[in-house]
Amino acid sequence: MIKSERKFWRKVQLFGTVYVLIATVACYFINSFLGNKLLPTTFVLIIGLFGVLIMPLLGSRKLTGRKVRNDDLANIEKELEESISQKIADTFGRKVFERLYHEEISQMPVQGIGFCQNLLAKSLNNSDEDLSFGLHITIARFYEKDHDYKNSISQLLKTVSIKPQNLIANIRLAQNYEWIGSGDKAIESYKKALKDPVAVKESIKNFINAQIKIVKKHGPRKAQPITGYRYATH
Repeated sequence: MIKSERKFWRKVQLFGTVYVLIATVACYFINSFLGNKLLPTTFVLIIGLFGVLIMPLLGSRKLTGRKVRNDDLANIEKELEESISQKIADTFGRKVFERLYHEEISQMPVQGIGFCQNLLAKSLNNSDEDLSFGLHITIARFYEKDHDYKNSISQLLKTVSIKPQNLIANIRLAQNYEWIGSGDKAIESYKKALKDPVAVKESIKNFINAQIKIVKKHGPRKAQPITGYRYATH
């Protein structure tokens, strides 16, 4: 969730910058056509770019109580994703690994889901819990990209059945529950995340407890009905 939501805000900033530039050019031509300056072009540009730069703060703790990011949590998630990638490469070979992480599949959730489900079927006789955990959490990620949060939850429930206290799996599960408006279940998953030994760092504890407090006070942050527009929280 951390990585994807940072990407989301980068896209928002990119599109925002484009719109600001278009508005600035339009303002310039309007002023030229009217022969006066109703609104200085430089003013439009500066204010617009300033607005674009502070957009990520809309999800920050200062304005909404939600943090934009947590570096310690981001590092743990990165380490988990790297270990999953290595496990897939070791089990199925380099070609399968390269295929799974190829740009085409990464950008097409449905293909990614089908590809991982085939790998999961091939690993049925494999008792490697880390492999099963990794494949289920990867499938959940593809479902998230497709904004299919209910199926993402279904996969994440399988991950926590394998590793009940896993920090990242429980936080992702909590966030998915929030996106479908299930605050109580989100809080339950956040609390389970606190039981993971890697959540010992004070910054991570504070982050999770802050999310619990916000859900209790303001309710879950439901996913927006327009595809791609969600609250940024980390």
